[in-house]
Amino acid sequence: MEDLYFYAMIIGVTLITIQVVLSMVGFVGDLEFADVSDPDLDFDTGDSDWGGKLLGVLSFRAIVIAIAVFGFIGMAATKQFPDAEPRNFILAFCSGLGTLYLVGWLIQSLYKVRYDGTANIKKAVGEQGTVYLKIPGNNSGRGKVTVNLQGRSMEYEAITEQDEIQTGATVIVTSVHSPGVLEVTLVEAIQTQTPEETT
Repeated sequence: MEDLYFYAMIIGVTLITIQVVLSMVGFVGDLEFADVSDPDLDFDTGDSDWGGKLLGVLSFRAIVIAIAVFGFIGMAATKQFPDAEPRNFILAFCSGLGTLYLVGWLIQSLYKVRYDGTANIKKAVGEQGTVYLKIPGNNSGRGKVTVNLQGRSMEYEAITEQDEIQTGATVIVTSVHSPGVLEVTLVEAIQTQTPEETT
């Protein structure tokens, strides 16, 4: 069993290291086996279904960390209690399983925060804001605007199809161009539109 623990630890640590390096160079993100980005995943069901909870947090990163923990705990327990192998295996297995759930839950929580941030920006559409950094015209570049959103002053990058909009101008958000980027237009431009232009 000691060989099993050793190889599990080596494989887990190696895969974690590879993934961290690839993530640092922007080559790969977390490989999900379940859609942990869905904020509707509910891990607090009334039936407390452990299997369902575990399935909801499975990911490549969580699995390899769990494998490494299984190997490390197994090795440590075997060194400390060489004659208690069945107990050592149970301890290592439970440690790995607990780690799998904990890391998976943390990853799911991070994805939920990211999703919530993306969803909240959609509420800026139709709101007025103030240009913080002038916005180049004709979608030729990005400026910045501040928008009061859910009681907080939020800063976003912004583009416009109009001519350049100067700092301090009042604008209205017409759409979300991309994550973190709003499309805006001058409030005066909307107010001066004729009925034909708005239809």
